[in-house]
Amino acid sequence: MADHFTFATGVVQSADVLRAVAQSDALNGKGAPNTTLMKWVLSEGKRYDFHLDWYVNKVDVRTTPSLEVCALGPDGRVNVGSANGDRLERIEGASRYGVERSLSFIGAHAYVVGMGRQVYRRDQPDIWTHVDQGALREPRKRSVVGFNAIAGRTENELYAVGFAGEIFGFDGRSWRSLDSPTNVILNAVIVRSDGSAFACGQAGVLLNGRGDRWAQIEQDETEEQFWDLAWFGTELYLAADDGLVRMTSDGRFEAVDLPGDGVSNPRSVHSRDGVLLCVGTKSVSWTTDGRTWNELT
Repeated sequence: MADHFTFATGVVQSADVLRAVAQSDALNGKGAPNTTLMKWVLSEGKRYDFHLDWYVNKVDVRTTPSLEVCALGPDGRVNVGSANGDRLERIEGASRYGVERSLSFIGAHAYVVGMGRQVYRRDQPDIWTHVDQGALREPRKRSVVGFNAIAGRTENELYAVGFAGEIFGFDGRSWRSLDSPTNVILNAVIVRSDGSAFACGQAGVLLNGRGDRWAQIEQDETEEQFWDLAWFGTELYLAADDGLVRMTSDGRFEAVDLPGDGVSNPRSVHSRDGVLLCVGTKSVSWTTDGRTWNELT
């Protein structure tokens, strides 16, 4: 696959089904927008591809109450796949406030965040509601702001992170800016079952906090940009420009050996059902123990 595709992100649907977003190098070379949504069914040893003629920058999946796969494009297009087939939906705010950056299922809804601190909640098919009260920046403002990621344990306690190290918190009614210990761009955020949140971004910055209290976790494994992070068991995995990094249960940081040619540039990590998926620009790998990795083809 490395000879033909460049990968952007991925998600674990279940212990048997893994997904990734890829682009054709040949079509990219021609300037033709394209995305291949790949699905691997491990028990079958097969890969299934679904092609789009536009770019996708984030995909997420939920399995209850029924299977739903949402793939987000920066221009606000969302491909929603389900047992009933695929449908194309559109978030109109991209043309007014700037590109959409990320999508995540939280609770019973899909949420999308983007430039200008946009936040949308999918309340019904093709109905995306603004839920960015207290955060949205009007287009007439000159400063560049935006959210790169959103996460939450419940829909009444959400966190969004983004440009200039901004962290915003949502209490179910409105957003408010929280004190951040950094001013670098934050790319990803996750929330554990106990409510504690972790965010990462440029210059190897890793933060931990909840509510108004956030602090930086010092590490000297890398100064490169962190793109994504995921808890797997008692260890935190971070996708960095120069490789995958693991924070062990005792707080140590160490490099992780991955198979394939894309080991130096992971872009996405995600875990579910006892599986950890790592997507690099030129490889997709998974593990069930964090030590032995399997490369997908």
